[in-house]
Amino acid sequence: MNKICLFVLTIVLLTSSSVFVVAQDEDETYVPPPKYALSYVFDEYNANDVSTDAEKEKIEVYVLQISNISRYAGGYIYVYQGARDYKFDYDKRINSINKIIDVNLATVSMDAYRVYARFGGFRESSTIEMIIEPPQAEHKSFTPSISLLDVKSLDDTSLPKDTTQKTGQELLDKLIKKIKPPYPAAAKAVRAIGEVGVLTKIDEKGIVTEAKAFIGHPLLRQACEQAVRHWQFKPEKQKGVAVKIVGIAVCDFNPDDY
Repeated sequence: MNKICLFVLTIVLLTSSSVFVVAQDEDETYVPPPKYALSYVFDEYNANDVSTDAEKEKIEVYVLQISNISRYAGGYIYVYQGARDYKFDYDKRINSINKIIDVNLATVSMDAYRVYARFGGFRESSTIEMIIEPPQAEHKSFTPSISLLDVKSLDDTSLPKDTTQKTGQELLDKLIKKIKPPYPAAAKAVRAIGEVGVLTKIDEKGIVTEAKAFIGHPLLRQACEQAVRHWQFKPEKQKGVAVKIVGIAVCDFNPDDY
């Protein structure tokens, strides 16, 4: 009986030793997962030139292409607002696109967070840009062609007679008192950066009467909005008569400035 046990124990030790030796084989090298090309534009089109059904088909093909690359691939759709396209509602379009994306992701059994739509900024015309991001590829940032400082928020023909409109830069030129917005801890934790646009109404004395953030990182909007409420501007006069002002006040958040 003792001889049998000894024989079995010897076999186990030899087997374990063999496995150990194989695992430590100096000839074996680690092979990393394959690295794909950089992120790239899959499709781009004028937001006003496609029907709802046509856009659904585009998104279906787009999501299918991502799933064919890898279950670990991803994508993002940038929605750009046309600088003078006042009828285009980028927020509504983003919500619509995300709903279509979710339906198609479920069809190909991909995680919901791998593809999404977001605001990309301003261009000459309202545009949809589809980006594909293969596994380990570098992120492709949005490419607005017009700065928020150069944008007017409303159609001039819709303004009251006692109100004039200014671009973001024109508002900054009239600024005589500026409160720097705080950098929220939550935003700092995720390194949220960039511009925040606040639709601002100013009375005849240069006092802000209304401020509503509508563009920019969600974690930065409230801080900018609250700061702008305390800004003061040089009064505007037309033909010697004081008038109200409406425009986009801009806060630019950079962690290096705090």
